[in-house]
Parts: sequence; structure tokens; C-alpha cells
Amino acid sequence: MIYRPVSLCTFIRNASLPINTSLQSCIWECVYEDRCQTAVYFNDENVCSMFTESCNPNSIQSSGNTRATVICYGKNQGSTTICSSSISPNQAQTATTTTELTTVPAATTVMMTAIATSTSTLCPIVNCSVFPSFQNLPGKVQVESLNFSCSSSLADFSLIQMVQCNHGETYQNQGQTFSSRVMNMSFVQNPSNIIFTWYSLPGQIVDIQGFPYQTQGQFKFQGGGNARITTNDIWFMKVRSICGSIANYSGTF
Repeated sequence: MIYRPVSLCTFIRNASLPINTSLQSCIWECVYEDRCQTAVYFNDENVCSMFTESCNPNSIQSSGNTRATVICYGKNQGSTTICSSSISPNQAQTATTTTELTTVPAATTVMMTAIATSTSTLCPIVNCSVFPSFQNLPGKVQVESLNFSCSSSLADFSLIQMVQCNHGETYQNQGQTFSSRVMNMSFVQNPSNIIFTWYSLPGQIVDIQGFPYQTQGQFKFQGGGNARITTNDIWFMKVRSICGSIANYSGTF
């Protein structure tokens, strides 16, 4: 499968990623690019292409054998860039979806040690404890939750939970224990996965006094018996303390 944007002006930029990087890096590029609604991660080239265009199923077409993954983010659902010119076939940015999201390395516990970006000794490294869990409800409904606490108040917070759609999974609900004045949340449903997203609003502080916080993604599934396997479902969390220390965490349910 390849991805063809409708118009050339929806293209934002290409981000060259470090060698031996992962899909997660492209996801974060899109998360922190305000206009990004769709991204394409090219596995062999370590390139992340970003677009303002909402992820349109009609733009995903069958062709070629390029190893890449289409990321449907949709942070600003319902908005897109309208252009007067269309992309010709030889201009279109292409990406196959033969690489599934399950190729992202993930562990059941925290994978990465927090690394402070500030060189000042007055800004300690921010450390977070993250505890994933899941619950099976009647009617083949599953809830995946994250409980977490951090060692500092946060000036920025982003969390993505990705549910693999192997058994007809469909979105049901999404929740959080943050105040709606501090945190927003959204979701994207596509044939491959459900992407739940939480992100702090500009200028808002996630107060240390409020920890622990919890997020929940709820969905219904078909087949696979009464208990659905959750180890293919992954999460990514990025935090920045009020003094500038940054940490990344990821894992499975």
C-alpha cells in the first residue's frame, strides 16, 4: 500500500531521523509539529514525512514494495489544508503499510532512562513511574489503563496508546483523571489500529500534587475468545519538567 496526499501544499517537511531509530521517533515528530495530521515513516531511509492533510483512506493505495508505515494522528480533527493544485503521480510522497505498528520495540516496563536536556545542576532529571494494566468487561469490551507519577511538575506532557486491530476492534470511550483545563484528549480509528492521544494544553502545568494520574482507552472487539491478547498494544509517553528536563517512556499492556 502507498500513501498519496491529495495536494502538494499539505506537505510540511521531511525529518531525517538517526540511524537505528524506530517508528516512535516519527510519531513524536508528528505530535510536536502543530499542523501534522498524517505522517509516513520510511523504515530503510529513516525519514519521517509529515502532512497537514487528515489521514484519508482513499489516499492509501496498493503499489510497490517500499517498507514504510502510515501514521494517522489527527490531533486537530476536522481541520485540514485546502489547496488549489493537485500532486501529479511523480510528485506524490509514497509509503506502503506493509510494516505493521507491532514492529516498534516495546517492553512491559519502562524502556528508557530519562535524560535531562538542561545542563544546569539546578534542574534534576524528571523520573516517572508508569504502571500499565487492562480489564476485560462483559460484551467483549476491554479497557487499557496507565497509572503514573512523576518526580516533578510538568510543563509539557504527551501520551499515545495504540491498540492493534486484529479482532475487529472499535472505539468505545476514552478517559482521564486530569483536569480538562490542563489536558486534552483525542482518538483516531483506522483499519490497522486505534490511536488514543492525551496532550497538555499550551501554558498549563501538570501539578506534582495531583499525581498519580490515570488514562483509559476503551474499545470493543470481535472474536479471539473472551480474553483479547494485549501484548501487541503499545504506549509512548514524553514529559518535560518545569525546569526543562525531558524523559521518554514506552511499553506494552
